[in-house]
Amino acid sequence: MLVRRIGWGAQCLVAAGAAVALSAAPASAAQVIDLGIGFSNGTLFVGGTYALSATATGGAMGSAASLPFIPGGVVFEDNGACVGTAKPSYSSSASVNWTPSVVGEHTLTATYEGSRKTIVVNVVPLADGTTSVPAKPGNCLGTGSA
Repeated sequence: MLVRRIGWGAQCLVAAGAAVALSAAPASAAQVIDLGIGFSNGTLFVGGTYALSATATGGAMGSAASLPFIPGGVVFEDNGACVGTAKPSYSSSASVNWTPSVVGEHTLTATYEGSRKTIVVNVVPLADGTTSVPAKPGNCLGTGSA
């Protein structure tokens, strides 16, 4: 009788575990929902340092509504070159510093798990006529601030 009760209890435990596993919500698709740049005077100058920030949701850990912490990192790029990578915070935002090294049009991109958001900005020369500065190498190995 004791053996039968233990066997029945084990079967119920396995069935309950399977029901919990089957009822877990699937992970939502990752999405970069916003990409912005922080500057105060309306003009981006070559050699200036500006904060690029992105807001991401979903991915391997669920949606922003259920769990805003996003694993992995948001990769930031300038015209296809790495600017940096930042892991989103609990508020789902990530940011890196960007210093444009040449004047002209820059396509800035934030990518998270295949989702991408792009903005295009124009960088102007400094007042003294400087049109380029030494490039700062990007680090796409997980640095940046959240």
